[in-house]
Amino acid sequence: MKTFDTVKDLNLDELRTALSSTREEQFKLRFKKSRGDLKQTHLLRKAKIKVAQILTLISQKKEEV
Repeated sequence: MKTFDTVKDLNLDELRTALSSTREEQFKLRFKKSRGDLKQTHLLRKAKIKVAQILTLISQKKEEV
């Protein structure tokens, strides 16, 4: 997962790519949790926050255009 400082400098297409990869990572974490394999459950919350940050950046970039 990229940090917020590196993500905020991306263009719109790169943000969409980062969003899809973060959502995929979030799905995998939820799947691991449901099987009982996930020991670091805090990663689920971090992935959720990252998705929200990327969605916010996408909406801000759309308003700029």
